[in-house]
Amino acid sequence: MRLFSASFTSIRIASKFSLIPFFSMWLAFSIGQVPYVCAANSASGKTLGASSGHARPAEEKLDLRPIMDKWAVVIGIDKFQNNSIPRLQYPSKDARDFAKFLVEKGNFAADHVLLLTNEQATLSRIKEVIGDSWLPQRARKDDLVLVFASTHGSPKEIDVAGDNFLVVYDTDPMKLFSTGIRFADLAPTIKDRTSCDRVVLLLDACSSGAANVGGKGMVRTGNFDVATLAGEGQIVISSSAADQRSFESKRYENGVFTKQLIASLQANGSKTTLAEAFRNLKEQVENEVQFDRKQTQTPVMRSRWKGGELILISVPSSPRRVLPDLPGSSVGLEPSSTSIDSFEQGKKLYDANKFAEALPLLTIAALDGNAIAQRCLGWMCVTGKGVPQNFEKAFEWYRKSAEGGMPQAQCCLGYMYESGKGVPQSNTKAVEWYQKSADQGYAIAQGNLGSMYDRGKGVLQSDTKAVEWYQKSADQGYAIAQYNLGEMYKSGIGVPQSYTKAVEWYQKAADQGVREAQNSLGVMYEAGRGVPRNKVRAMEWYRKSASQGNAAALSNIKRLEH
Repeated sequence: MRLFSASFTSIRIASKFSLIPFFSMWLAFSIGQVPYVCAANSASGKTLGASSGHARPAEEKLDLRPIMDKWAVVIGIDKFQNNSIPRLQYPSKDARDFAKFLVEKGNFAADHVLLLTNEQATLSRIKEVIGDSWLPQRARKDDLVLVFASTHGSPKEIDVAGDNFLVVYDTDPMKLFSTGIRFADLAPTIKDRTSCDRVVLLLDACSSGAANVGGKGMVRTGNFDVATLAGEGQIVISSSAADQRSFESKRYENGVFTKQLIASLQANGSKTTLAEAFRNLKEQVENEVQFDRKQTQTPVMRSRWKGGELILISVPSSPRRVLPDLPGSSVGLEPSSTSIDSFEQGKKLYDANKFAEALPLLTIAALDGNAIAQRCLGWMCVTGKGVPQNFEKAFEWYRKSAEGGMPQAQCCLGYMYESGKGVPQSNTKAVEWYQKSADQGYAIAQGNLGSMYDRGKGVLQSDTKAVEWYQKSADQGYAIAQYNLGEMYKSGIGVPQSYTKAVEWYQKAADQGVREAQNSLGVMYEAGRGVPRNKVRAMEWYRKSASQGNAAALSNIKRLEH
């Protein structure tokens, strides 16, 4: 009995073996089903946030425009090029955790969230993102832009003009104006460069208390005043008041503000308004810092928002894809430095089986045309690792990777067509993609192609062609192909009959744990075919096969024992 199939894993895909994959993909993170944000159209007439509890003047009109789409730039910096700037512990993790939350729980599409950490978060890169390329090419007037930053902030006391600055990776504390980002410029720059008039700033970046363990800030002077930052159509939430410092916690390896922010934004489910989230956040941060540190940290919100109550985690009314869904549209583009960095980080997490953490990073790279990242996302969607299982999304990612020339993805795409997972079943298409992969020397695809010729699926049946492809695959060490080649030699199909050759290939496959090969090797030892008759050796191989659940081997053991 030969093994027919193409198992769906990124490492091995059976050929004659019928290993049906556990395919799965989430891709609410990618390019199809994506989560988003919107504003609830509240007619309460209340000003959002804790900035003032006053009612909106009667003459001021409520902006009832729905939020069409939403975008986020997430920044986390805990180490700096200038050694005089104290290192922090958890800002990069803050950023990763918040980006993950936005995609998984906040209804932001993964390709709508740009993560910049440490060396990625240079002055030029951030200015490019908010003013030249990423946001200006994506965000439109009726969208929402969110900026999250966890890093140091500089107090106005150390600037000659008394400005507050966001401290980025390559900031020089002696040249804040030319190497930092003025807090007051963040939202206006976004509005000017994108025409988007709704901006939310979330700042876990304070400037007092750097000399104290657990605090963020460059010097022990006053913090920035949030009231000066909030412009028209803006909401600004800061981790602490002007005369306070913000703390990090070793208990959960996050800034206290960031941890409670993530929890509070979903405290009351999908209808949690930003105002409600802030009230809960403020209480939780104050209580935790007072209990743990005997210090005061009071988050602050200021708003000049004219819209209804903002529900940050709700679905936008008209989400868009970043890239057009055209064949090859994401292939051959020169990858950005950000996507390269994202891929490197994401692949390390992927290889460490930290799939949920790898997801947003790999998605950034995949959308920039990285074929390996696309293949990884396809496999995650197939297996349900880090995402809900989704064969259709898996097919999309595998297709993109396959069109980019990735042989593993071509093989996986062939299996999807053969099994009808995520796409209408087609043996002809399966053979087409197996062939592309096999021609690149991919052993699993060669074995799968051999099985298609063996069975006459999608091609004219040919024992000779089956043996040809089994041989190429077996020579590269693919165990299923080795077993199938042994079967061909045992029966003399497509090759001169040879028990000796059959035993040779059975042995190679059996040593790699193929239970069918182990049982067949036992049969050869029991019958003395290709090897001296040896019932002891036969029983050894039967038992190895039976331990893996092979029914034929169990039957052989019972027969020999009686």
